[in-house]
Amino acid sequence: MFLPKLKLFVFAFLAAIVALIVGNMMMISSDIVVVASIFTTSAVLIARPYVGNIQRTFQKIARQRALAICLVGLLALLLNVLMGVLVHLPVPAARDEFSYLLAADTFAQGRLTNPTHLMWEHFDTGQVIHQPTYQSKYPPAQGLVLAAGQAMFGHPMAGVWISVSVACAALCWMLQGWMPPRWALLGGLLTVMNTGIFQQWGQGYWGGAVAMTGGALLFGALPRVIRRQRAKDAVILAIGVAILANSRPYEGLLAALPAAVMLSAWMMGKDKTPIAVSMRKVVLPILIVLLTTAVSMGYYNLRVTGDPFRMPYQVWLENRGLKISGIVLSALHELPLAL
Repeated sequence: MFLPKLKLFVFAFLAAIVALIVGNMMMISSDIVVVASIFTTSAVLIARPYVGNIQRTFQKIARQRALAICLVGLLALLLNVLMGVLVHLPVPAARDEFSYLLAADTFAQGRLTNPTHLMWEHFDTGQVIHQPTYQSKYPPAQGLVLAAGQAMFGHPMAGVWISVSVACAALCWMLQGWMPPRWALLGGLLTVMNTGIFQQWGQGYWGGAVAMTGGALLFGALPRVIRRQRAKDAVILAIGVAILANSRPYEGLLAALPAAVMLSAWMMGKDKTPIAVSMRKVVLPILIVLLTTAVSMGYYNLRVTGDPFRMPYQVWLENRGLKISGIVLSALHELPLAL
């Protein structure tokens, strides 16, 4: 009897330490952290007789994949809303946040960009462009999410909370494609509790959750396309790429390349599906979505910069005497030193 009790005490002690570390990372008052640690320890001790029931319930929920995804998403939404409402509603502070909010306000008013201010030379606003139009330098995805929150709920932060909820749910769905359901649900719940997502992405206007959603859709659809060859999964994969292209285009390209290589290797492998089937059910749906995305991005660039192949970020760099090609070459030159 002594050994199980000792193990339980050690586990409860470790749980309290974890609560203290998390509280310190989230910069919560020490009194609140102590109370939370005591509550965590007590909860572990009280829940001991019900561990078996908890495990069975957890596995039952995990096997119902749609329920597990909804549970993760709703839990993420609830925690972020409570954090924002009960603690404080996030206030933008960084220049990047104001840039995203400019895009959000522009989109919420039904415009793609704004006319240049008559006295724009006297403004030194960071992370925006003034010529040829006045708009954020960043891709439009995060601005669209904030605009949706502003239009539907009266505040852009609502869009942030919803985007974090969707991102956590999408990650749970992604994990279901690669591992057993119980591990996918656990991964989703751990994502919800991640302080970077919970405190930073969910309580700021920077973004992050949008690109996370794109990556989760891309890598969640990939194994499903290979196993089932369904057009629906191919469309989801392409939507993930489209989201990455409009939120984090350069990082998204690096994420999409290995997925494209893996998909190509499968199509040309010895166990490959007939090429006609692959073209109809996989390649064609992906091309339709990506072509639509490319046309939409070109039109947005045309309205903002006057050139369908010139992104606002490029204009921002050029206005400061920089070019993307120069930055890339400089990074490649310094890469051996970094390694």
